[in-house]
Amino acid sequence: MGNAIRFGYYGLVVIVVGMLGYKFYKSEDRNFSKTVEIFLPMFVALAPILLTILPTEKAIEVAFPDVEKYINRADDLEKENKELSENIVNLQKESTKMKNKNKLLGEKKYAEISDTELVVDGLMVKAKNNLVANVDGDHYYHENILKNVTGKEIQYDDDQNKIFIGNQEINKINKIKFEDVKKLLYSGKNEINYEEEENDSFLVAGKEQKHGFVLTNSKYSREGSYGLFNLDGKYSKIEFDIGKVDDSNSSYIEDAKMKIFLDNELSEEHKISAELADTHFEIPVNNSKSLKILLTDSGSNFGFYNIVLTK
Repeated sequence: MGNAIRFGYYGLVVIVVGMLGYKFYKSEDRNFSKTVEIFLPMFVALAPILLTILPTEKAIEVAFPDVEKYINRADDLEKENKELSENIVNLQKESTKMKNKNKLLGEKKYAEISDTELVVDGLMVKAKNNLVANVDGDHYYHENILKNVTGKEIQYDDDQNKIFIGNQEINKINKIKFEDVKKLLYSGKNEINYEEEENDSFLVAGKEQKHGFVLTNSKYSREGSYGLFNLDGKYSKIEFDIGKVDDSNSSYIEDAKMKIFLDNELSEEHKISAELADTHFEIPVNNSKSLKILLTDSGSNFGFYNIVLTK
């Protein structure tokens, strides 16, 4: 269809040119002015039609020589507008964040710092730098207060972001709680491990203990009751509290014998009183690989708690 129209234009041009040529030929006055008068209007009128002879791209270049430049400029402007829109969105987000931060800052109070007097167990203690900071209702104490109360050095290690209390050659964690070491107590006889989920807690002298283990009646067992620990040669000492478990199902209040075995060799033994609320022990384990705590000769159940291992 497009080619038919184009050939129609060509035919029309031929006819018009032929008619004007014939008119010029019949004209008696054939000077330059007459020629221009006849043919110039024709060329002006036919110029748009002549463009159709060219391919579309060429015709556009002839009619609009700078069109490519304007198209590229339009693409650049569209890209710039898109970037500006993204920047505006980001600025709006940042503005919202800043408004929220300013709102939070506006709600905060300034810290109020005061120098106080230090009283420990009813006794006035003269010390410097007993400073207390009140920040939004929370109290923050100067390290000097902790030093006077605990009698120990307070050290803050900025690299580790940790506070160390007590004298140490180097700032490091060298003590581990029993509950923080999984499967340390891996087996035993007549033992209940309260680090396991199904076991809740036990009572010693009326106090609830959620971490530790219990060795039950050892009186009628030739092997006694014991717990086996895998120390893996990592520890130098173990310390713990031991006391008779409050047990309504048992009427026995009997002392026990406790034996400590390191790598299957007897290391030490102690008598455990069933009438004392608790007894504290510190046992050197000398980087042994295994530890066995054995109870014998008692119908009472004994609980072990506040267990700490030192590397």
